[in-house]
Amino acid sequence: MVAPNEQFTRTFELLNAGSVHWEGRYLARMENATGPRYCETPVRVEIPDTAPGDTVRVPVTARAAAEPTTCKVRWKMVDEDDRQLLPQKRPVYFLVHVRTP
Repeated sequence: MVAPNEQFTRTFELLNAGSVHWEGRYLARMENATGPRYCETPVRVEIPDTAPGDTVRVPVTARAAAEPTTCKVRWKMVDEDDRQLLPQKRPVYFLVHVRTP
């Protein structure tokens, strides 16, 4: 639960379960909705280089919606050219409840 317009950080912990070293990768927000009932986030956030078998933490700073609501923000991994990687995998997401002030 967060207050309207409150800034907060959610951190994703991602495991590189494959055999390819992650370099030049990002988490990209899947929908770019705006308005008083949506949480504000960067369009994309850099994922630090990650070797196969390693885990990486990716913090995302966001601002809660201006009005009470529930924000679900979904992210997919992309490369430097915004090409989606691992399209068969489900997105990571955070769910935030914006409370009545």
